Amino acid sequence: MKHLLNIFIFLSLLLFSLKGEASSFSIIKDTEIEEILLNYVKEIWKSAHLSTKGVQVILLNDKDINAFVIGGHEIFIHTGLILESDSADEVAGVLAHETGHILGSHTSRASLQMKSAQKTVLFTTLLGGLAAALSGRADVGIALMAGGSETGMSTYSAYRRSEEKLADSTAISLLQKTSFSPLGFLNIMKKINQVEKLSVSKTSRSYLRQHPITSERIIALKNQMKGDVSPLKKREDFERMKAKLFAFSYDAEKTLARYSGASFADRYAQVIAYFKQINLEKSLALLDSLIKEEPENPYLYELKGQILFETGKAKDSLPFWEKALLLKPEAFLIRMEYVHALLELNEKPFAKKALTELSYLSAFAPKMPEIYKYFATAYDTLGQEADIPPVMAEYYFLIKEYEKAFLLSKKALETLPQKSPLWFRMNDLNESAKKHMSKKNI
Repeated sequence: MKHLLNIFIFLSLLLFSLKGEASSFSIIKDTEIEEILLNYVKEIWKSAHLSTKGVQVILLNDKDINAFVIGGHEIFIHTGLILESDSADEVAGVLAHETGHILGSHTSRASLQMKSAQKTVLFTTLLGGLAAALSGRADVGIALMAGGSETGMSTYSAYRRSEEKLADSTAISLLQKTSFSPLGFLNIMKKINQVEKLSVSKTSRSYLRQHPITSERIIALKNQMKGDVSPLKKREDFERMKAKLFAFSYDAEKTLARYSGASFADRYAQVIAYFKQINLEKSLALLDSLIKEEPENPYLYELKGQILFETGKAKDSLPFWEKALLLKPEAFLIRMEYVHALLELNEKPFAKKALTELSYLSAFAPKMPEIYKYFATAYDTLGQEADIPPVMAEYYFLIKEYEKAFLLSKKALETLPQKSPLWFRMNDLNESAKKHMSKKNI
């Protein structure tokens, strides 16, 4: 089981723990899935005349049907939204609703809570209380607090209901200007209504009987869509995204039972399932057939590189990482995986290649701790011990271990040429680490 967990982590769905108060969640990083979702967001935002520059999609490993926005350009999407949706139109409906909140400039009125508390005292609707608690924004949900003041909840609910109604109406208007059908939004709302009936506490049930929030919204949506509405459409990108996410989220037997057909999406899921079963011959043969069908698909080469790497064939994996990057040079995560494979070989020529890649990566993500750890590994392989303290000082500073950052930056200052750019950087870092240490001791 541990081996399979490691395979799961180092494949396309790399799990990184969220730091800080939302630490009970993890972020799933997958270039292909993020790209598909980002395309959905961009189409909807263009219909809303919103700038898509700098927008990011962040996938949260959580089963709730949910999505929310922080800071206007960071879109958080729960895996449950994708896994419980039957079409791209349903996912787009939730994203359009969130866009409605952005256009409405709805503000924060919810406090941050730990997830353990959220699961027991917050009731999750479409933009549910869980997301509201995570983000601190009321525009991502209605927090139904079990045992709370009936008068206070009624007032809060009245405000939220008007806000949700406006966002719903805006979502339909936006979807009608896109390739997505508004029927998808109606369908996902019906699913959420069913989840509410099955999962809410008795206290929440009593409240919902008096205030049927989601059912009222469904009626309003139906009334708004009385005219011509485009039909639901099957989209290949959605089918592949869901199949991939499902295969990594569930055990192989469940995946093979669900995706037993011959479509591309079915076979994509089967590749992952057979890999998780350590049936490499079958997995790679099936993957090679997909590559033959789509020789310009970077994500197939990425997956092959990962499979080979995770089965102890790091050197054999390199050409497939390189092919993926040739087809998708801007793919940050794929480049990180390639660096990992290079460093795993523990040989000087590959360590030199890794340094070139890391210089490129650090220019784009100077605050990503893992990059500096990889720098240190490369320097260690090359025997460049003097270069290790500066990068490890950066690493420890970024993960908030300020005492280690202070000591390593101090060590670096002892050997670096005075008043060189790196000397100035280490001096600044040393002073910053010292200040953080002082605050901690107060």
